[in-house]
Amino acid sequence: MRKASKPFKSLVYKKLINLLIKKGQKQKIKQIIDKSLEVIKRDISRSFSYIFLKLFKKLRITLEIRRLSLRRREYIIPFTIKLRRRVYLTIKWLLITISKNHANKSFSSKFIYELLRFYYNKKSYLLQLKEQNSASILKNRANIHFRW
Repeated sequence: MRKASKPFKSLVYKKLINLLIKKGQKQKIKQIIDKSLEVIKRDISRSFSYIFLKLFKKLRITLEIRRLSLRRREYIIPFTIKLRRRVYLTIKWLLITISKNHANKSFSSKFIYELLRFYYNKKSYLLQLKEQNSASILKNRANIHFRW
């Protein structure tokens, strides 16, 4: 196995690997992700870090909806989130879009397909998740200054 380049050692790469680990098969997941990223890199001729930077800029996740129960009532409150949570939510949304794809393909081909769709600005479930999040934030924006 060849050495990974610097962009692969980023926080995003590590988070992606750790979210995908099942039954302790970290090396297998790393090989799948590395092969997928090499295919994307050849197709787009851009680095992994550039693709994910574009993903972060386009999604712009800065607020998150949380449910809070107080005095037998449930409030839906938008919270600002930090960078680590943004990274987590972006990767989680990417994995949700991959799981929504019910084609009989391998994980790596679905991963490549979703990232390429997003990169080339085609209609993607990732953008629908962003719109749903934005709509719920706007609907509950009166609660943004809620403090308990």
